[in-house]
Amino acid sequence: MELLPLVCLCLLSCSGDGAPPKPSVKILDEKGDKVLLQCEVQGTFPKPTVVWQTLRGEILPAMKTEVTKEDGSYSIILETTVTRGSFFYCFAKLEGTREQSVSGIFAVKRSNHLENYFEGFEIALIVVGLTLPVTALLLFICIYIKRRNEGLTPVSTMAL
Repeated sequence: MELLPLVCLCLLSCSGDGAPPKPSVKILDEKGDKVLLQCEVQGTFPKPTVVWQTLRGEILPAMKTEVTKEDGSYSIILETTVTRGSFFYCFAKLEGTREQSVSGIFAVKRSNHLENYFEGFEIALIVVGLTLPVTALLLFICIYIKRRNEGLTPVSTMAL
């Protein structure tokens, strides 16, 4: 009876998880609203299926696929071009199994310097627009409390 748990432990630890290595994803190039993405899976056997997908699960066409085999393991590089502003996933799946690995990347929208300037200017206006009324209110409260404690006429009844 004591041998059975030992055999099970050996089978679990010796069999490995069987999943392909996690894909490495990056942006290679950007032109206008188009982004060239690269997915790389290194050192796996058997050869996995590697695909780019959208959030909705649509498979994207590969612009370039490079497969190399060295010392019995495969390395795959897959490139695709996408439109900015969405999230994309690279999946590596071993055929005949349910094992897969995934990495995602967000192709951000690029803005030019003028847009960045106005975004900063709008933030400054919001900060100033919120800070001034709050400061004025706090000043009014402080003056009111000081005059009330000194027995003077409240600020609201003073002639301005």
